[in-house]
Amino acid sequence: MDFYKNRRHTFRTDIFKRPLFLLILALFLFPFIACADEFADGIAAYHCRDYQTALKLLKPAADHGNADAQEKIGEIYLDGWWNVRPDYAEARKWFRKAAEQGNVDAQFWLGWMYEEIDDDSMDFSEASKWLRKAADQGSARAIAWRYSSKDQAKAAEWYRKAAEQGDTFAQIQLGFMYQTGQGVKRDFAEAMRYYRMAADKGDERGQFFVANMYWRGLGVKQDYAEAAKWHRKAAEQGSSTAQNFIGIMYSIGQGVKKDPVQAYMWNSLAARQNEKLPIEILDDLAKKMSPKQVAEAKRQAVEWKPSPFPCPAPAATSPVGKHLQ
Repeated sequence: MDFYKNRRHTFRTDIFKRPLFLLILALFLFPFIACADEFADGIAAYHCRDYQTALKLLKPAADHGNADAQEKIGEIYLDGWWNVRPDYAEARKWFRKAAEQGNVDAQFWLGWMYEEIDDDSMDFSEASKWLRKAADQGSARAIAWRYSSKDQAKAAEWYRKAAEQGDTFAQIQLGFMYQTGQGVKRDFAEAMRYYRMAADKGDERGQFFVANMYWRGLGVKQDYAEAAKWHRKAAEQGSSTAQNFIGIMYSIGQGVKKDPVQAYMWNSLAARQNEKLPIEILDDLAKKMSPKQVAEAKRQAVEWKPSPFPCPAPAATSPVGKHLQ
């Protein structure tokens, strides 16, 4: 018996010394290590809003069933930004894959899409199902959303919990509730505080709302220069609404020096993203510009790229993208 025990021990010891075994082991483990590295790099690219790179790096992990990778791909297709267009069918597909594995963020966004995205897939029954699953897992954001239609005070309470944890979606929702007096006493200063939380993390919707508060003088002293600054921050990240606003401010010289080239350029970028923007705005601007100025504005619009998203990103992000604009 001892002979066989010793033989097994010797075999086990010797085999780990053999170069061939180590080579085979390395070849076996390499795909998993590489996949893990790609996943980590993909998450970093996602947080920096380099969605094209993020998709490339997250796809292998997602295809192998990684729910976190699947959920992030869903957010990318829901949000869409610059070189990746929104694709709601793809977003739902990836959210469902992750949600069925119990990923709470995917459950929330899948439910949110079924309730909020007005297309052929709108389904309130499915929305309730997935939002309930997320809420059952303790998602403050999901609990707040479910309360929002029946008890706004409770919704505000849960949004506050999520907002204090760094959830930019909740910060903007709560800011809007304070601005409009829904579920809480109207308080412009508190609205501004929560909008600013999101804005300081680089969230373009937070930046847009901060700009709007400065422009209207709500909760802060009216300041067109500050409004222009925050509109430009959001515009540089690709917000079509902010691009339209900063374009108008350049056209009339409000908060910024009057500049028809900048006005045309920003409105041109806004029109490229938002078909509802009247093309007459560009026509009216062009009538007051020289052909050289129009050509320069068009050149700048063609060469324009969004500014880099602040990195590293916050712990909780909001992919609602253009839907809240």
